[in-house]
Amino acid sequence: MVAEIRRAEPEDLTALVALDYRNFGVAAKPTDAAEVKEVLDLDRFLVAVDGGDLVAAGGSFQMELTVPGGGTLPMSGVTWVSVLASHRRQGILRGLMTGLDELATEYEEPILGLGASEGPIYERFGYGIATRDRVIEIDRRRTRIDPRFEPDPVRLVDAGGHVDEMMACFDRYRATQIGEVSRPTELFRAEFIEKNMVNFGAIHPDGYAIWSIENAWNNGHPAHVLTVKDLIAVTPAAHLALWNVVLSVDLVGPVRSLRTVALDDPLPYLLTDQRALRTVESNDSLWLKVADPVRCFQSRSLRGDDRLVIGVVDETMVSATSGPDPTQIVAIGAGGCETTDEPVDIVATRSALGPLLLGVAASQLAAGRRLHGDAVAIERADVLLGTGRTPHCRTPF
Repeated sequence: MVAEIRRAEPEDLTALVALDYRNFGVAAKPTDAAEVKEVLDLDRFLVAVDGGDLVAAGGSFQMELTVPGGGTLPMSGVTWVSVLASHRRQGILRGLMTGLDELATEYEEPILGLGASEGPIYERFGYGIATRDRVIEIDRRRTRIDPRFEPDPVRLVDAGGHVDEMMACFDRYRATQIGEVSRPTELFRAEFIEKNMVNFGAIHPDGYAIWSIENAWNNGHPAHVLTVKDLIAVTPAAHLALWNVVLSVDLVGPVRSLRTVALDDPLPYLLTDQRALRTVESNDSLWLKVADPVRCFQSRSLRGDDRLVIGVVDETMVSATSGPDPTQIVAIGAGGCETTDEPVDIVATRSALGPLLLGVAASQLAAGRRLHGDAVAIERADVLLGTGRTPHCRTPF
């Protein structure tokens, strides 16, 4: 590795923004550095320097992750990770990821999370897919909220003028949703209010919606595209009311959303025609790396009073017949979570711990060769670590 990796400094900001934008295919403007200055904490960023030039970078946000039972964990929200094409395959990315692990330890954050721009990159560093996005499209001309239901009234607003009210609703919501993470106000404003288009909004006492509209007049046959950028509902009544107003906007054809509708969202059951809602894609969303299994599993609730011993290996897959010795062994049970030297019930890759933490079925991970154990042990893990809800994260970072 020829580049030096060090902590970012204030004078790196303009070059850091230019580097990140270039690597993600965006041309940086002179004003961009000033616009993101309030969003980034440079003390949490690393840069790689070669000959005085920034060639790679990565950093994190200080965040919280909601786990089963309503507990939260301090999380290092890894972001802006990129390496110039001229400096690939020189060990720089691994150096950055190791440095970010060390920063998380310094900040006493037992878990790291990220959203991956490309799928094959991060599992080798211990990250596993813990939540998934559901990309949906609804043909508004074919369906609406079933008139047998009676939606509450909502207020239509300019979204940019109600950030504090929306953030308060979101904080109530995230305490109830496994897999959701906290949102710094500056990040919320940049991502959901200021990005790309003018935003329309609706507010309910227990939720809100933000959407944008792309005009498509079609020579007198309007079919505008309405994109739901964020829809947060603390209660079923708010969920019904907000979707009712979204599906009532005039001149709209398709209604689209990237991450608003969870895999277990009840929205289809509220529509007059369920088939008008199509799942266009299902993509990986939040990737998690459990750096401190004891602290992480200690924070979540369990089902039953069983005690399960998990051996952790750093490989990306496990064999059904043989494999490396665990680098760590933890026991999880009603009495808490602790390191142990007991015989293991299941062997799990580091990348499987994040999904297990949020309640992804052990049997699913076993079928995917991310953990191994006999049938009885896998079933015990399904029961002990299972939850009643699918983990979901609506927050990009």
